[in-house]
Amino acid sequence: MSRSRLVISSVLIGVLMTGFVGCQPEPQVPVVPNSSGSPSAPNVGNVGLLTEVKPIAPTNEQNDSLTAFAERLFNELDADAVNPVISPLSVFFALGLTQLGADGATAQEFKDTLGLSAEQTCGIAAQLLADYANIGGGTTLNVANSAWFDPKIAPAQQYIDLVQACFKAEIFQADMQAGGAVDLVNKWVSDKTNNLIPQILNDIDPDTVALLANAIYLKAAWQTPFETFGSYQGEFTKSDGQQVRADFMSTQANPNVLIDSGDVEGVLLPYKDGRLAFMAVIAKQGNDLPPLEPGSIQRWLAAKQDVSKLVLTMPKFKTEYNVTLDKMLRELGFESAFTTGADLSLMGAGKEATLQVAHTVSMEVGEEGTEAAAATIVAVAGSAPMDPPIFVTFDRPYRYALVDTVTGVPLFLGAMNDTSAAPPTVS
Repeated sequence: MSRSRLVISSVLIGVLMTGFVGCQPEPQVPVVPNSSGSPSAPNVGNVGLLTEVKPIAPTNEQNDSLTAFAERLFNELDADAVNPVISPLSVFFALGLTQLGADGATAQEFKDTLGLSAEQTCGIAAQLLADYANIGGGTTLNVANSAWFDPKIAPAQQYIDLVQACFKAEIFQADMQAGGAVDLVNKWVSDKTNNLIPQILNDIDPDTVALLANAIYLKAAWQTPFETFGSYQGEFTKSDGQQVRADFMSTQANPNVLIDSGDVEGVLLPYKDGRLAFMAVIAKQGNDLPPLEPGSIQRWLAAKQDVSKLVLTMPKFKTEYNVTLDKMLRELGFESAFTTGADLSLMGAGKEATLQVAHTVSMEVGEEGTEAAAATIVAVAGSAPMDPPIFVTFDRPYRYALVDTVTGVPLFLGAMNDTSAAPPTVS
């Protein structure tokens, strides 16, 4: 007897410059009815303990746990990936949709690996959705979640109610064996990402009974844009010493936030919303990436300091990355979900479901972001001698993250190893 299969699609689009396509209309598919006629999940175990949804701000310990998960996941990526980038936030939402349907040993794996109970995941997701929907400052950060069920299973009504309350998830019904299901899911993803990812699925496994999807669309403007007259072509030195051409942009950063942590230096560039910031770090010597160890992101953020003048030079880039996370998540602790079968009975998908997790990221960084802003140059005036400027130039491999400065958790996490590498086709 074949096991049921659950496909999780975690999609993220990050755009930090102008040039967007307008939204398309919502896909027309049957919505699973919210009626008492659907079978209910038993009032036991993981989901049954949740009687109400309370948005909760994550504690410092929970933020550290989520950041540690992001660091561990990134380190499990293919070592041969040229310019890998993931969205830990997108992965969190997609796994959270799954966690609310897990029971037994599978529920325990989610709790142990994420460091969060189902109730905590629900509350944190609800809080983040509210925070990011009203982030302001010209930043658009849209988080969309959905659950798609094949007609041959009856999703548990309590699960539907929870994912709608915790994740604001849209619920759809689609025949997974029919060719139209692929088109419907791809259209949903395309709509939620402003058509920047027109396709994520080529086909669907015939054993698939449900599909859970998260899509994040971000556009943000720098608090202080880079000067266009400071852009130029230069050399970027790869880890093997080979030099490739790159389009660089420069600014005398304001605010002037330098990161100086041992053998690593970098910058923290805020966006206009005042909450999100772009962090980039580079080794002070040599061409290798700075190691990403447990606690690295917190350590780098803690090492930020204001300086009187910072001259920053970094490459403009566009990168896209597609990865199947099954193996990586199994290594991190989701053992039953990717081997013996996941217990997703509280979702209605049975006790021997098999998970697949697909993740796609597209990101572009340019001089101005999505909106024009006045450039501000900070200089030390008066009779005191001017401190010499500090120069930070990202012309060698470096790590970067788009971080929430309130929680310290990265929304994006990536590495730039080769500016000449053309982004792969997202499919």
